[in-house]
Amino acid sequence: MGLSQKSIEALLQQYIKYDDAYRIGRPLVSDQEFDALKKVLLEEAPDHPVLENAGEGIVLKSMGNQPFNNWFADSRFSTVIVQPKIDGIAIALRYKQGHLVKAWNRKGNDKTQALRLVKNIPTDLRYSMNGTVDIRGELFVRGVDRNVSQQTAAGHIRKKKPLEENDLCFSAFEIMNQNNIPFYSTAHYPTEKHILDQLTLWGFDTPPTYIAETWDVCHGFHQKWLDGLFHNMEYPSDGVAFKVMDREVQQEMGCSSVAPRWQLAVKEDWKH
Repeated sequence: MGLSQKSIEALLQQYIKYDDAYRIGRPLVSDQEFDALKKVLLEEAPDHPVLENAGEGIVLKSMGNQPFNNWFADSRFSTVIVQPKIDGIAIALRYKQGHLVKAWNRKGNDKTQALRLVKNIPTDLRYSMNGTVDIRGELFVRGVDRNVSQQTAAGHIRKKKPLEENDLCFSAFEIMNQNNIPFYSTAHYPTEKHILDQLTLWGFDTPPTYIAETWDVCHGFHQKWLDGLFHNMEYPSDGVAFKVMDREVQQEMGCSSVAPRWQLAVKEDWKH
């Protein structure tokens, strides 16, 4: 199209205005008009910072699944935190300057409007902050079969007009871009427990969390889950989540193309 820089800047200002209005549930133009404007800008100024989040959200990684003994050895037998592996759908939330501006599902599709209707997702963080923070968690229904939880959560975000009255809950368990936020470096927040405490401080619900330092204790939590005694009634779950406590060890273990190596999901089979 070859627009002048002045014209591009004017369109960018329009885009910001329309995008901000959409994020708070008060759209100024139709979806078709907004998408047409976005398409023009992505063609004319694809690298402009304003358009950084104009596409889809970040695709969310799964948890690792391998024999526990192998994983525990890879972690150098580190202290781990143990949580129910809540079974709903994976969701991520983006906050800028403490305000919710974007939400998406595992595939990266925008679900902001639907997730604004979930009562325990904060529209504004309890304690504001500068910059952008991405929060990962699970959308689910308490006290129901895990298949019902999945189906209800998935149905809610698929609807063009999701119900304002719903039984959905969100449980937050990760600051996705924590390594890009200087204040949340390993020096200030050296363990996974510190991250969970920060999420609670911001106003999020987090999963029940326990600390385990030995193989026997980890195995005991898994057995409790198999026996239906590990928060099974309240949290629909399909296993137990184990995560390395020390964030420096997390960084050393890194991530594969599909999952963080410092996290492990153990379902029915303990896999010695």
